[in-house]
Amino acid sequence: MGRINSSTTLAYNRLHGVEAFPTFHYCLRDGECGMEPLTLRDLFLGKAGNVIRDKPNWWAKFKDDKIWKKWLEELRPLAPNQEITEAMEKYLSDELAYLAETRNLANGIDQALDMTYKSDILIPQSLKEELIACMRPLEDVPENLKDWHPHSNNQVLDLVHPSLYPVVFGKTRLYTNKSLVPCLPHVGGGETVADASVIRKRYKRCLWEANVLSSQFQWLPTYFSIDPATKEVKFEGYINNLHPVQHKKLYFVLEKLMSICLPMFDRVLFDMKHPPRQRAICVSPNWYIEGKEEKEGEEMKEDHGEEGVESEVNSEYEYWGKRNLDIPDAKVFKRPEIDFTSHESEDIGVKNADENAAARNKVTLSDFGRGQVIVKLGNIELTPENPEYPGGDWHLEGMLNERIIATVIYYYDSENITDNHLAFRQSVWTLEDYEQDDSRGFLEIFGLKRDEPAVQDLGYIATKGDRVISFPNLYQHKVSPFSLADRTKPGHRKICVFFLVDPVLPIISTSQVAPQQWDWWRAEIYKLDLFPTLPPEIVKNILDYVDWPMTLEEAKEVRLKFMQERGKYVKLQNEEYYAREFSLCEH
Repeated sequence: MGRINSSTTLAYNRLHGVEAFPTFHYCLRDGECGMEPLTLRDLFLGKAGNVIRDKPNWWAKFKDDKIWKKWLEELRPLAPNQEITEAMEKYLSDELAYLAETRNLANGIDQALDMTYKSDILIPQSLKEELIACMRPLEDVPENLKDWHPHSNNQVLDLVHPSLYPVVFGKTRLYTNKSLVPCLPHVGGGETVADASVIRKRYKRCLWEANVLSSQFQWLPTYFSIDPATKEVKFEGYINNLHPVQHKKLYFVLEKLMSICLPMFDRVLFDMKHPPRQRAICVSPNWYIEGKEEKEGEEMKEDHGEEGVESEVNSEYEYWGKRNLDIPDAKVFKRPEIDFTSHESEDIGVKNADENAAARNKVTLSDFGRGQVIVKLGNIELTPENPEYPGGDWHLEGMLNERIIATVIYYYDSENITDNHLAFRQSVWTLEDYEQDDSRGFLEIFGLKRDEPAVQDLGYIATKGDRVISFPNLYQHKVSPFSLADRTKPGHRKICVFFLVDPVLPIISTSQVAPQQWDWWRAEIYKLDLFPTLPPEIVKNILDYVDWPMTLEEAKEVRLKFMQERGKYVKLQNEEYYAREFSLCEH
């Protein structure tokens, strides 16, 4: 990946004395930030490696010369000008050899694109079956009780979604010094009201503009702890929108899944602290091979007189436009001085006695021992009458309020749908010291066109059944369209998603907010000795009198406002930041 240029992230770290993980929410609206652009050759090598690592037994087959040559020919159409240089081939081969050597055979985790990972064998079949069984009570409800995501054309079924019953600033109640375990006796309670001004104070000295923060809403994460000996995850509170008693077995399954997925998070976090090296680096844009000296105006006059200056100028411009480009080639592959395998074996970050240095070196969740996660469970359901899913929009996860730094998605059940994938892209900043109006150089080396969006396509990860993927919240991503494979039968895709909150900067969680669901509260109220003795009309009057917690109808109204706000934020990303024109300014 390219280096992240985020003055605001650095400012936050200096201000608070912490080593927060980078996130592009800091960068939005900051004209100085973005990712360092990657050359087209570098982008190709990243995509090519991912394609190869999607092939069965790639770690053995790439060593077969006949198979290797065949794969290279398959990849050639993806290469810049369909050219794979000797240096590019050597780098790709050496990188694959290193990744094959350090590959964990037990969990099958492979690097996908830069800073992203995938595994098709991580989750045991038995645990997958447990998950499917525990999800049935959420799925098998009457049609009128199914929660189809708004504006999804009855295709996206929300089973557990964080946009329902989120923190509503000015309304949601908090407990400050009280354990909410068990949580149900505290439903609807609280000592104070969530205040958005506290959130704004945390970031006010680091942001150019405030529209990366929400003053209205926040998703509710759940605290989890990691046993240092067994590496098992234990949830410390309830999961928003998942009843802790009715779905107790599902809680256990999700804890097991989260435990198994820790290495997927750890790989991403490690890369965020130790970014991968560029494969075909271009430090400064001095990429032309000079053939002759360019002449200044006075020198032209001396040689040709006034009459000859115009023709000489035209000649110089013609020469300037036809100069040969010295396109940066792939470097020699070198093993990283510190990689994830060395962190696993040497326990980097524990040996240093300097507390500040130790904090900076915390790069895995096990190093922290505790964190926050936001859970989402949902299906995409297609039918012969509604057979095509149009895909998603380019977006980052959450807003700065949620501090989401990484995501893990488990595609646990897919049936009768066409191939689909998750695409990634990065926004880039312009290199300095380039030649005046050098559109050609940036186009041929980086694929960046003047006055077009300053973004680079990083590639995509196939999202097939049983696959687990992880990625940082530095890239925008988008779900591809897909449809029924056999249009005479229904089909579906089911996912379990874990959004990881920065462990350095925890946010309001279910350890502070009691459940806000009115029907949960009503069930607890009916357990009181008094209620069975009251006439039904009195009970109804009591229930109708309270204005908190939220009814389902109120929560759905809040969700629409939530989605409207987040939709504007996504529009901001795509129109004013990711669609920011690549500019070659006068200099």
